[in-house]
Amino acid sequence: MARIIGIGETVYTITLRNNVPQSGAPGGEIFETLLHLGEQGADAALISEVGDDRLGKKILEYMQQRGVKTEGMCVFYEGSTALCISHREEDGSEYKDFYRLYPPAGRLDVVWPRIDPNDFILFGGKYTLEPTVSPVVNEIVDYAVERKAIIVYDAGLQRLGQGENVMLMPQIIDCYEKADIVVMEDSDALQLYKTDDPDRIFRDHIDFYAPVFVMIHNSGSVSYRAAGLACDLESKGRPHAEIVARLLAGFNKVGVPKEGLAAALKNLSTTLL
Repeated sequence: MARIIGIGETVYTITLRNNVPQSGAPGGEIFETLLHLGEQGADAALISEVGDDRLGKKILEYMQQRGVKTEGMCVFYEGSTALCISHREEDGSEYKDFYRLYPPAGRLDVVWPRIDPNDFILFGGKYTLEPTVSPVVNEIVDYAVERKAIIVYDAGLQRLGQGENVMLMPQIIDCYEKADIVVMEDSDALQLYKTDDPDRIFRDHIDFYAPVFVMIHNSGSVSYRAAGLACDLESKGRPHAEIVARLLAGFNKVGVPKEGLAAALKNLSTTLL
């Protein structure tokens, strides 16, 4: 079984409904995808960072209890574990405020994991594009490319500020160039390309770089695109992280080589959801 290694931000999310706290749990899209995989018994590990505080220690315990290896977690002493306050309103809308106090240097100062051919490297989010984080992420991903790992880029851009789509585009294209699989939500696509048409985006922006493209629609469907394949399936209410986890687990189960992803997706597409 191949190893699945994620790189992404770890935050603790407190959910408020009508300004009243309802729940709290560690999260982050890459984090949550690794949790799904760890709970299924996959060889899953996360490269991320938490503070040397009570919250950070609880998050590490939470990961270990759910089968996710924590050797790649950076525990920093200057700063604190990132917080997200999720405001959910009666009309179903959701707004998020983030509170981050990261150290100014030494980000992701971790021992790199062993990476073998056809292992999976999953990375993404605005976090991995930050100037103090992206150099380390790029080094790890470039090394994984050299090792012939399968690279999965999950955009996870959340809400971009004015002009950020233009500013971040060179870095995003660099991520495409490294990737074998590109995943994004329709909200990411609208921010970047002002369209959520998966055929147009795959043809005009992804196909030149990566052989497999997955778009997750907030309306409740998932589009899979590859050479000779255009498949749209109902998501059955599954969240983003679970959809990505099922895709990687499916590829991992059949032992797909890096060069055979597009062909394998044709066989897997009817069973993914």
